Amino acid sequence: QQPLQETSSLMLRLSCSTALRHGTRSQILRNVRNSVTVLDYSSEVPAAGSTQQPRSAGGLFAGAHPNSVNGNGTSTRPAASVLRPPVNDIQRNAQQNGSLMSFKNEVEEIVNLCKQQTPDSARKAEELLRTIIQYIESNKDDVGDYTLIADRPKNIHFELVISSLVKNNNVQRAWNLNEYMDNLFQGKRYDARPVYTCFQAILSEFVKSGDAKRAEMTLDRMFELWNAKVIEVEPETMTIAFNNVINAYAKTGNAKKANDMLKFMGRLYDHGVHPDSISFNIVLKAYAQCGGRDAPQHASKLLRFMEECFEKGDPHVRPDRVSYNTVMDCWIKYGSAKEAVKQSEDLFDRMWAMSKNGNRDARPDGFTYNTLMNAFARTGGELAAVKTEDLLRQMEEMYQAGDTTVKPDTVTFNTAIKAWTNIGDWQAAENAEAILTLMEELYKGGEVKSAPDRISYNSVIHAWTKCGDEEAAERADDVLRRMEIFHEANRSKSKAEPDVVTYNSVMNAWVQSKSNKRIYEKVAPLFDRMMRESEQGRTKLMPDHISYNMMIHALTQGKASLSNIQKAKDLLIKAEQNFTTKGRSLGIGTYGAIIYACSKSQEAGIAKIADDILWRMDRICTFDKSGGLPYLSNYNMAIQTWMNSKEVDAVERARKILNHMIEIRKKKYKQFEIDSFSFNSVIYTAAREQGEGKDKTAALRTAMQTFDDLKNFEGGVVKPNQYTYHALLQCATNLVTKDTDSKKRNGMISNVFKLCCEEGYLDGLVLAHLRREAPHLCRGLLRIKGKVPRFLDVKKDLPEEWSRNVNASKKNRRRR
Repeated sequence: QQPLQETSSLMLRLSCSTALRHGTRSQILRNVRNSVTVLDYSSEVPAAGSTQQPRSAGGLFAGAHPNSVNGNGTSTRPAASVLRPPVNDIQRNAQQNGSLMSFKNEVEEIVNLCKQQTPDSARKAEELLRTIIQYIESNKDDVGDYTLIADRPKNIHFELVISSLVKNNNVQRAWNLNEYMDNLFQGKRYDARPVYTCFQAILSEFVKSGDAKRAEMTLDRMFELWNAKVIEVEPETMTIAFNNVINAYAKTGNAKKANDMLKFMGRLYDHGVHPDSISFNIVLKAYAQCGGRDAPQHASKLLRFMEECFEKGDPHVRPDRVSYNTVMDCWIKYGSAKEAVKQSEDLFDRMWAMSKNGNRDARPDGFTYNTLMNAFARTGGELAAVKTEDLLRQMEEMYQAGDTTVKPDTVTFNTAIKAWTNIGDWQAAENAEAILTLMEELYKGGEVKSAPDRISYNSVIHAWTKCGDEEAAERADDVLRRMEIFHEANRSKSKAEPDVVTYNSVMNAWVQSKSNKRIYEKVAPLFDRMMRESEQGRTKLMPDHISYNMMIHALTQGKASLSNIQKAKDLLIKAEQNFTTKGRSLGIGTYGAIIYACSKSQEAGIAKIADDILWRMDRICTFDKSGGLPYLSNYNMAIQTWMNSKEVDAVERARKILNHMIEIRKKKYKQFEIDSFSFNSVIYTAAREQGEGKDKTAALRTAMQTFDDLKNFEGGVVKPNQYTYHALLQCATNLVTKDTDSKKRNGMISNVFKLCCEEGYLDGLVLAHLRREAPHLCRGLLRIKGKVPRFLDVKKDLPEEWSRNVNASKKNRRRR
């Protein structure tokens, strides 16, 4: 008989697996019914010394269950860990009474250990329970008919120990003990019978810990025993167990597996196990949480199926507001803004239609309205903001009419404010502030759930910041003062305490305004207040890297003084010390703001500050898309500060920056596109050399080397232009004077001018410099007979090919 039973079990598993992969619902159910004849568990205990083998059961899920018996008759279950106390203790404590034996003391000890609810006591209770059972098994001749022992361990004791192990976070030992009890039952070696409560305790713990795979394995075995009438619970209870496993997969982010489990439940209708609304909602939630490109489509399709089931009269599947709200949320999270609005409106209309047709559970509630409003707010634009505010009014009217499920709350009002904030004009900011004022009035009237919070005030401040003028900055400042007053007046209940984001937004409003003279006067007190309050314990006001950014931008607005630029540098260094170790960067733009301010200043020593800031910025550049990309303009402006300075080493320092830029392009960041401005600035810097003869000679050498590098840079990707030749003319006239070498000077001027005309880059700037610095060469170079006219038009009076590339060079100039 044994080979026949094993073959039958194996065939069942194979046929069920095949049916799940390919087959029909009827084939699966036929296999399930046949499994009842294979699972022949009997309450009859085999006689001592019997050689009867336990029968095996086929798993209903794809693949053999790990608890089943394989083809060669050996168990594939994980071996249970058995830690035995000395058997002599059991022998010594056992009291013989004829052919009977009592384990009363040991059983009471098990109960007491379980009551202690400690990991150690639970472990000891398990060890004692296993030892008693193994003693009975190994001493069958002495024990005789163990069912006559009144005080032996029973099912309740297995349940107590398993429950104690689970409660003390030792689900592995609980799993092993449950397997041990199952093995005893299958082998008919002891009358311990698997029960639902043990499986459910273990299953719940696996779900809680996120071990979905083992939760499914537990459910698999539980279902086999339930189907074989070993575990006796109502079908609805098994549905709950299935829902728990679906939820386990949902929690781990495996929406596909959760959906597969739902589909499998749908094949078990004839067994009384069926998916219900909770099953579907869990899978919908999995799609909304796990995301993915196709998540909204999958969720929408599943919701449509729920509607079809409900319309066909399925009493177990009833789409409710949770179903619709979840799908709507999924579209907003993972769909495009336009598609999210379209789908959300459709879902909203279907909810009302379903509600009017008798399904009151599908009636839109406050969450529905908030979600739809959020969909509109994401799209931006005045029309979306108007629709959002219309929904808010509709909620208020329904609430006033007695529908408390749609009462507007803080989230509702904040969403309406957000819709106006996204527009970014004056009227939108006015509308956003009007909603904030309404929230304050409602709160004063006793509507606690409509109280403005930090998000409310911050959003209105952001709306004024987007306007970008001085009056808007004043309004943002006023909102901050209102926020402080509201928080102080309601300190015990208030959720509107200003934080670093609040102050940063107000400072940003001033930085974005056009009142350059007043920016520092307005921003500095805010920054100082943040420092002072944070030192007194208000940690939420501790200035962050954005606060320092705003302060530095305020110091460097307009034509900043040397003292302000120095203050900005000191703040930058302090911020680096505070935030670099925390993994935060001030941002390349902050460094650029100081360099830009330096490039607009002509004060002595400014170039050294710009140079120091540039190299500090270069150290934090990661040369990738993680946020540390170098800005070409910052390097060019640093060269420009050396060009405008009168420092003795200006040429050398400018050329050093250019060399580093070339290295970045070649070795670190291929997208770093150097333009002709970088090379021209170095040549201009050389032309302005004020030193002695040897210094000018060195400057001229640097200028000519830079010109050669420009011509040969990456095979002509960047070319000389009219500014290049103008800079070279300046080098010729300034670095080679008439007194030192007139012939060399005239030759260099002539060569530069001829090359400029050949390349087609002659413009008014080059011509004016030639006429001013070398008038005696004009007639010959311009090929004019007689006196050179006072006014010359490059395009009309000179050959057209001499200026053919002037306009093209402006269009093709590459600059980042």
